[in-house]
Amino acid sequence: MNTFSKIMNRPAFRALPHIQVFDFRPIFYFIQFIIVFRNEIWNIRSLDNYFKSETNITLFQKRIFSYGVIAIKICQWISQRIDVLGYNTIKALEIFQKSIPCPIRLPCHDDLLYKNFKYIDTYCIGSGSISQVHKSIHKEGKHGVIKIQHKDVKNNIDKNIGWVTTIIPVINYFFPQSSVFNLKQIMSSIKLQLDYYSEVRNQLRMETILSKLNFVIVPKIYQYSDFFIFQEMCCGLSRQEIQDQYPEYLIDMAQKTQAAYFWMAYCGYIHTDLHDGNVFYHIDTEDDSNNKIIILDFGLVFELQQKKENSLHIQNFRFLSNKDNKGLISVIKSSLDHSLYSHTDLLNVHSKLDNLDLLQTDFKNINFLEYANDILTKLYQTNAILRTPELYCFLGLILVCREFLDFDGKPFDVFISSINLLQNSKDPEVQNYANELSEYISNIW
Repeated sequence: MNTFSKIMNRPAFRALPHIQVFDFRPIFYFIQFIIVFRNEIWNIRSLDNYFKSETNITLFQKRIFSYGVIAIKICQWISQRIDVLGYNTIKALEIFQKSIPCPIRLPCHDDLLYKNFKYIDTYCIGSGSISQVHKSIHKEGKHGVIKIQHKDVKNNIDKNIGWVTTIIPVINYFFPQSSVFNLKQIMSSIKLQLDYYSEVRNQLRMETILSKLNFVIVPKIYQYSDFFIFQEMCCGLSRQEIQDQYPEYLIDMAQKTQAAYFWMAYCGYIHTDLHDGNVFYHIDTEDDSNNKIIILDFGLVFELQQKKENSLHIQNFRFLSNKDNKGLISVIKSSLDHSLYSHTDLLNVHSKLDNLDLLQTDFKNINFLEYANDILTKLYQTNAILRTPELYCFLGLILVCREFLDFDGKPFDVFISSINLLQNSKDPEVQNYANELSEYISNIW
């Protein structure tokens, strides 16, 4: 029995039932882990030395899975910070994006569930940190899939999230570099992902936005409640399956995913989880021109403050095209998360940004993925922390770029071709956007 268990089993603690309502163990062990690796966390990139060992990676992953959903969600969030973390650390964390232990059975037997469905397959075909997916048939005869929250996941999160939020200032104090991950935003996002009504609104909104692209499928929603979403079952192949079975389609999949991301960013919405576990590829065996991507999981979609012509997306390219460094810096300043700074700290960050040259790059010998990485690295070095939606304008693109790898393990450079794909759209608004973006890009690269 470890020291913590001994303490919690003392009569004095057992006599306090109000304390036992909360499951302290995941929080305690997560803090314990941070303390154990305090030297590495103090210099975040030194974690790479620890994660060079496959044994260390395995032990770390097992420990995080045992901590529960909050720890998993934190790892999911920070695993996308390729601008902050090293390659080995990212490799250790990426499993939490795609490989969550999958329950075999349904998490509940709610009367409402079986009242509305005449058949639900007990076998789970997919699982995330919060929900699981099963094939199902509605009482009206519609075939589809049902997304259901894991058993007790909401209660577990509700019980522990308050305590985690409370200790965030402590973590930030002892480990100042952790502030770059904006742990408070992570806690907010976890709670938001429990809200299926919010997810449905996101999905319906994105279905409307992406309907202008004839190469994107968003599953139709048939019915939903506070604990399940019943929707269309769309069949497609994963990125790994495409790479193994139909490698000739991999570039097309990468192009369409990036093009979809560009259009979403232009419209002012960011899908924060556009990794290859949420993007599938549908092949039309009779006509390759009808091949489409399927986008899933809209549990967390951020809305940008500015959209369309005034979007961060367009402004960045416009200023880059005009070689306007001051304009680029002004966009960064307007996107800072002021809630994370004192007045003095904010002034210091502004001062550092004023001396930052975002044009000091050989654009002829660099692709856009490398440039986006370079920008975020420079911002990290100046302690410039963006609001989460604006941050994901960069992170999202980096994610969709690096998810599609060629056979040498390097990202396909489909940046230009994805814009060309949008130019060929039959929708005038999409065409105009792509033409404007193409003009800016031709002046840059």
